[in-house]
Amino acid sequence: MKRKRISHLFAFVLMLFIGLIMVFPLFWMVRSSVMTQSEIFRKPMQWLPERIQWKNYVDIMTLRPFARWICNSAFIVVFNVLGTMLTCGIFHGAGGDDDPFCDTAYTAVHDMEDPSWN
Repeated sequence: MKRKRISHLFAFVLMLFIGLIMVFPLFWMVRSSVMTQSEIFRKPMQWLPERIQWKNYVDIMTLRPFARWICNSAFIVVFNVLGTMLTCGIFHGAGGDDDPFCDTAYTAVHDMEDPSWN
């Protein structure tokens, strides 16, 4: 019983540590987005801004072609999804089980789309 409890505690601590590692880049990105440039590059490093700069968000929306960047990203995503769907349909309809090449190609493309499939 005690051994099981220790293993559960170890698993919890390990998952907590891994979770913190995974969330840290998000924290860093948000933190940097509300800091001034001088605060970002200050030595020694500063973990939190002295004053939150919400103006940075206004600047990126008005001074840069942000709407164009969103449209470019949407264009790339839509055509990537359509291309993946098309190739999966072609490989699946090409025989799959009968032809070893089509089976391998279908598996490779499908695994890129959904790694949990296998």
